[in-house]
Amino acid sequence: MIARLPLACALLAAPAILLAQERAAGPHISVVGEVYDSIAKRPLVDALVQFVRTNAVHEARSGVTDSRGRYRIDSVVPGEYFASFFHPAVDSLAVQAPVRRVTLGARDPERVELGLPATERVIAALCPGLPPFDSSAVIVGEVRDPDTGAPLPNVTVTAHWVDLVIAERFTVERQGARTNTGAGGSYALCGLPSGGEVSLEARLDQRTTGRLEVGLAARSIVRRDLAVAEGSTFLTLAGEVTEGRARMDTLLRGPGRLSGTVLNEAGRPVTDAIVEVWHTGLTTRTDASGRFEIASLPVGTHALEVRRIGFAPQQIPVHLASRAPTSVDVVLEKPVRMLDAVRVTARTLYSRRQSEIEQRRRRGWGHFIMRDELERSAASRVTDVLRRVPGVRVYTTQGSDVVTFARGENMSGPCRPTVYMDGHRLGSSEDIDFLATVNSLEAIEVYTSATQAPVEYWSGSCGAIVLWTKMEPALPKLPKPKKGKEREDP
Repeated sequence: MIARLPLACALLAAPAILLAQERAAGPHISVVGEVYDSIAKRPLVDALVQFVRTNAVHEARSGVTDSRGRYRIDSVVPGEYFASFFHPAVDSLAVQAPVRRVTLGARDPERVELGLPATERVIAALCPGLPPFDSSAVIVGEVRDPDTGAPLPNVTVTAHWVDLVIAERFTVERQGARTNTGAGGSYALCGLPSGGEVSLEARLDQRTTGRLEVGLAARSIVRRDLAVAEGSTFLTLAGEVTEGRARMDTLLRGPGRLSGTVLNEAGRPVTDAIVEVWHTGLTTRTDASGRFEIASLPVGTHALEVRRIGFAPQQIPVHLASRAPTSVDVVLEKPVRMLDAVRVTARTLYSRRQSEIEQRRRRGWGHFIMRDELERSAASRVTDVLRRVPGVRVYTTQGSDVVTFARGENMSGPCRPTVYMDGHRLGSSEDIDFLATVNSLEAIEVYTSATQAPVEYWSGSCGAIVLWTKMEPALPKLPKPKKGKEREDP
C-alpha cells in the first residue's frame, strides 16, 4: 500500500496515514531497535516507528513497539531513510519526535535507536518564558472523558503548593498555578516547585477530579493524564463543633466501581491490605487472594492508596467511569525495614527532645497533648485521644479507626495527615493505634494544616501528627528533710 504524501506529512502527520509496503526486487534486511521516553525514563510502548526513503518520501515502512519499547521491521530495501516515530504521549509535549537520517544495508539486522528529545529542549518548548537555567518542574498531560475517551477542551487544571519563607520570621505562603486544556485536551503547567509535592486537580463546570499528590524533581517533566465526567455527588457530614459552630466535611460519591489485586514484589497476593480512595471515606481490605472491590465511587481521576504494615504506602491515580468498572493491579514494591528494639538504660534530667517539644509548644502553633494529660486520660487508644482535638475527625471502617483533618477554606473535603514517630516520617494513613498506645507516649503534636506545621514536619497540605514515645521515667520525688535537723555539707 502506497501513501503519496509530501515528506512533511509522511513524517509528522498522525499515525492514521496509509504507509507504504515496498515491493521492490533485490536484497532485503530487517531493522530493529528501541524507542526510549526520556521524559518518563522508560521505554515507549505502542509507538509507531516509521522509515521513509529519502528519494521516495511517499513510500514508508513501519512497525509498532512492544511492551519493552522494542520494534522490528522486516523486508526493508537497503538505502538512505528518514527515521522517526509517533505516539499520543508526544502530542502534548509541544515538540515533535526527532527525525534521524540513516543509511541501512551495512548489516542485517540493522539497529536504529530512537527517543524523545532531552528534557531541557522539551521544557524550553513547553514553557518559552522560563529562564534557561530555571530549576522548576513541569506537569503535562491530557484530560479526557472516562466513558467515551474523548478529549476535553477548556478544562481548568490547577496545582497548589506551599512555600516556606524564612526571613525575620518563619512564614508559610500558599502558591498555585493554573492553565486550561487546548482543543485536543492537552495541558502544561509550568514553573512548579522542584524537590517537593504539589496537589493537582482538574475542573470543568461542576465536574471535577480528586486531588492528586505529585512529587517533582528539579528540572523535570511529569505526565499526569486526567479524566473528568458527570455523575459525582457531594456528601456533607457534620464534623467537630468548635465555639458553637459545626464544621462540615465533604465526601465524594458516585456510580464508579473499582476492583483489583494487591501483590508484593514476588507477585504473591498481599492479604489484609487497607485500600482507600481519597476524599470518599470509603475503604476496604484485601482478601486471602489479595483482591478488593469498592463501589459508590465518584467518576473521574482520583487517588487510590494501598497500605499494609511492613510495606511503604503506595498511591496511584485511577480513572473511574460510570458505565464500566475499573480494574487495577497494585504492587507494594518497597517493604519497610523493621529495626530491632533498642534498650536505653541512661537517664537525663531534661532531654533535648523535651526541650524542642516545649519550644514548639510555646510558639502557639498546633495542638499539644503532653504526658501528664495522657496519663490522666481514661482512653487506651490514641485515636480516642485525637477525637477531642479541634479539626480532627476519626472514621471507623473495616475495624480500624481512620484519622482525617478538615482542609482549609481553599481545599475540599478531609485529608489524611502524615504520621511521624519519634521524628521519623512513616507516611500518610498509618494505623496509629497499631503504632502506639496512650501509655507508651510522651507527647502528641497535631498540626491540622501545612500553615501550622514546622518545617521539619511539613510534607504536604494535609498537616501532620507527631508521636513521641516515653523518653525516661519520671524522676523520683526526694524525701523532705526532717524538722529540727540541719542539712550537713558532705
